[in-house]
Amino acid sequence: ALLLLPRQRYFFFLFILVLGVLLSLGLFNPFYFLLYSIVPGFSLFRVPARWLYLFSLGIAILAGLGAETLLRSNFSFSWKIPKISRLGWLALILIAGGLLLQKWPAPEVILFWAGAIVLGLGVIYLGGKYSAKQWLPFLLLLLVAGELFWASRFLAYDRATAPEAYSSLRTSTLHLLADKGIFRTLSISQLLFDPGDLQEIGEIFQATLPQEAIYDFIVATKQKEVLVPNLAMIYGISTVDGYDGGVLPTARFVDWDRLLLPEEDISLDGRLWQRLREIPAARLLNLMNVKYVIMDKVEDLWVDGVYYDLGHRAILQTGEETSILDIPEFQTTAVGILSYIEAAPPVKGGVVVAELVVEDEDGQETSYPLKFGIDTASAETPYRAREVGEGLYHTVIGLDESLHPVKITIRYLVPQGRLVVRGVSLIDQRNGAHRSLIVSSEGQYRLVHSGEVKIYEKLDLLPRAFIVHDAIALPDEEVALRALADPSFSPEAEVVLIGEQESVSYGEGSANEGVTILEYQPERIVIQARIEAPGYLVLSDAYFPGWRAEVDGRGAEILRANYYFRAVFLEPGEHIVEFVYDPPLFKLGAAISIATLFLVAILFWRNWRGIASGPQTSL
Repeated sequence: ALLLLPRQRYFFFLFILVLGVLLSLGLFNPFYFLLYSIVPGFSLFRVPARWLYLFSLGIAILAGLGAETLLRSNFSFSWKIPKISRLGWLALILIAGGLLLQKWPAPEVILFWAGAIVLGLGVIYLGGKYSAKQWLPFLLLLLVAGELFWASRFLAYDRATAPEAYSSLRTSTLHLLADKGIFRTLSISQLLFDPGDLQEIGEIFQATLPQEAIYDFIVATKQKEVLVPNLAMIYGISTVDGYDGGVLPTARFVDWDRLLLPEEDISLDGRLWQRLREIPAARLLNLMNVKYVIMDKVEDLWVDGVYYDLGHRAILQTGEETSILDIPEFQTTAVGILSYIEAAPPVKGGVVVAELVVEDEDGQETSYPLKFGIDTASAETPYRAREVGEGLYHTVIGLDESLHPVKITIRYLVPQGRLVVRGVSLIDQRNGAHRSLIVSSEGQYRLVHSGEVKIYEKLDLLPRAFIVHDAIALPDEEVALRALADPSFSPEAEVVLIGEQESVSYGEGSANEGVTILEYQPERIVIQARIEAPGYLVLSDAYFPGWRAEVDGRGAEILRANYYFRAVFLEPGEHIVEFVYDPPLFKLGAAISIATLFLVAILFWRNWRGIASGPQTSL
């Protein structure tokens, strides 16, 4: 097209082709940020590489125009080099210099493209030299079909794996499906683990699938184990990540991620599962209605044949203690502990810095000392403490007798620094048996599934909808985020409102108050609330335009609660609260679409009648 057509025929399509390439460079295009900042609506587009759709459109139409020219026109082809302006030569030199500085592709890739270019130019030359219009269409068709077939060999859909990659269920998913309540899950994984049936998968499919398809099957298996973003929608499970469950990855959700992640780890699409390294604070999980946390076991440790679950941690200041109550029936002769001390106190090795208290079934408590430099230490002064990870120290405390612990308490005694306990395991040294425990100074958890991944159930869960009687009104979003990040914030008792409300306290509720979700659909939520003092019904779903609320059939204002969620004010009494997604812009768009279809139908009808009646002549 560029060689044989006048400029006005191809200029527009060449323009959008070049524009698509330049915009797809994103941050590597110095003008992209200028467009992002100045052009209205430009900042709403995500993923700059998607601008390559303009390139695809432009190059496809140019190829079509070129093929049409070859088939319909009489032309002569010469190898004369076209005239190029000085600016054009400068552009070619800069492009060539840039290519020389880049990392070159593999030789076979260069040969493939060189051969394709020579073949294409050969077709153009033959078509112009011999005007062979009879065989040229068949040659073009053959070349296009061959090119499309060859290119498709490298696309994902051409190496389809077994249907069980989608349809089969994993044990972790089955456990979540058994819970019929309303809750969310949070996944934390790097997908670096191997499923337990890895060898079995290879043996089953090695005779029917290529290795690439088996690899895709294994990846799909691991994705189902941890429920990667959006995959949970298949099973109707609400998650924090992805586009389901009411927690949408809007710009505000990306801001919300600042409560969960360091600034440098925040993703622009709000994803958490591969960026989180540990379970977030319990109060933040409560705000998001997270009942189950799914984690892989890659970060866990085996020390001397004993498994330690490192999914949680207890951080103890001076005089603080953490207790483990959810202990399985297990005969124990020793307790293994993984810990370290931060901001190490100036004490000598052998000084007691903490104590381990073990309570048996008869209620008898026995205390065992943890000594600095022997049982635990800091990175600055490890002494003789055994380091089993980067700054993580291991000790085994032998018990006076074999017993079944019902409560284990660890207490920090030194007036400086703080003790961080990462893992605790029960050990029966007589036979090598062991059982890992969950140690956490914030939130109560129970391990409810352990396979390729672990599933923790949060026992002190806040429901999807709940009542509070205290409101903290903050007009500034940054201040609101700082208030939510404060460990003293109690989401079960107070709500942070953003807007022009006033901070109020209506006292405490009573045990007679309660919330029941009568209906929960994607676009309609009906809640029955019983409240004995003025307060707020908080719903842990995203505050988003288009939602409206009714209390007992009357319109109510939806307040922006806890930065990202919703709340409505309630007077004492029993109420039916209904949230309905009813965006006005959807109705406007539907009206415009219907009007457009009606106009197209009228134009089509008039045009069809004109064709059917034929040309009119007058005498």
